[in-house]
Amino acid sequence: MQSQATAQESSKRRSQRSSDVLQDYLKGLDSELASLAAQREYLQARLELVERQRANLQEVIEIEAKLAEMSQRGLGMPETSEEGGPQKGEVAVAS
Repeated sequence: MQSQATAQESSKRRSQRSSDVLQDYLKGLDSELASLAAQREYLQARLELVERQRANLQEVIEIEAKLAEMSQRGLGMPETSEEGGPQKGEVAVAS
């Protein structure tokens, strides 16, 4: 009988150790999951920022192209003072 009781206790201890190992592993997975979720949030925010920067840059490029086109047609201000714009100390006169 004593050997049967010892075998049961030994089995319980092994089962408890196994359960502890699984609990530790589960905690590790939970920690990794939380870390990955935080990284995902950061990357989503970063992606949105880069997309906005790209859209803003594209808009600037389009505006500069329109201004250059207007300048070439004589509809806008010349791009440089060499093209007849007001010099330092001069005032532009509207005709």
